[in-house]
Amino acid sequence: MAVTADEVKAWSRDEGRERLKDKQLVYVYHNVIDDRSDSGGPSESDTFQHVEVAIEELTELTRKILMHFNTSTVIVTADHGFLFQQSKLEAADRTALVDKPGSAFKSKKRYVLGHTLPEAKDVWQGSTKHTAGTESDTRFWIPKGANRFHFVGGARFVHGGAMPQEIVVPVLTVNQLRGEKAEKRTRRKVGVISPKSVLKMVNSIQRFDLMQTEAVSEQVLPVTVAVAIFEGGQIISSEEVVTFDCTTDSMSDRLKQVRLSLAGSDFDRKKDYFLVIRDKDLNTELERYRVTIDLAFTDDFF
Repeated sequence: MAVTADEVKAWSRDEGRERLKDKQLVYVYHNVIDDRSDSGGPSESDTFQHVEVAIEELTELTRKILMHFNTSTVIVTADHGFLFQQSKLEAADRTALVDKPGSAFKSKKRYVLGHTLPEAKDVWQGSTKHTAGTESDTRFWIPKGANRFHFVGGARFVHGGAMPQEIVVPVLTVNQLRGEKAEKRTRRKVGVISPKSVLKMVNSIQRFDLMQTEAVSEQVLPVTVAVAIFEGGQIISSEEVVTFDCTTDSMSDRLKQVRLSLAGSDFDRKKDYFLVIRDKDLNTELERYRVTIDLAFTDDFF
């Protein structure tokens, strides 16, 4: 199966597990760097920032896939690398060739393809039959070094040539550690629970206590959660967002309150309602607790 990174980001824990349960191999396509930098526009100068964003998003994506979707291995790689030059290109950065060959059917800043291409001393040239084992004898030109073809333009972000930065890609294998190894080495977000296992609402607006399970440390990261009351898959209260980042062992310091207000007043004390705690960033459910909603006293009073 092949999906985009944005699709995976939107999956809940249950949805992700359902989508992946019969799959042995899933391709997740992430495209921040090319999408933002490979345009020649003003955003091209922010390529380094786009790389930082990509690393952060891939880190969160990998963590979500491993922690919530019953998977054990993620391989992070790329289809190609790129060249980037911070300063504007000068004439010396371009090849001496100024005319595109008429027989070319595809011309980019870092390569030209054609079924027949003339000999040229300022380029590397060859055939895909030899380099890629293709049946057709497609010819190619590649500018020497980091040069760009003059007749295509001179953007600072380019790819498609034969420089090591363009053709050497990383292959990073990330495995899910378990048991004692996971405790020692895995960086994880801190847990958030309710100190009470049985919850009850007798007012349409009520406060609930939530507790951070342990102190934040080098291996235990803060977490931002969204808390609300649900009936089935439908939210029936306000939603409150709170961050748990306490670094002390004090139970009182790790305790926070959320104030939730119900939407409407037509509730059945015999029905199952749930207080749901979700990871705000990963959009995954962390905990849920059954809530009895009994507004009879309030209704009689008013």
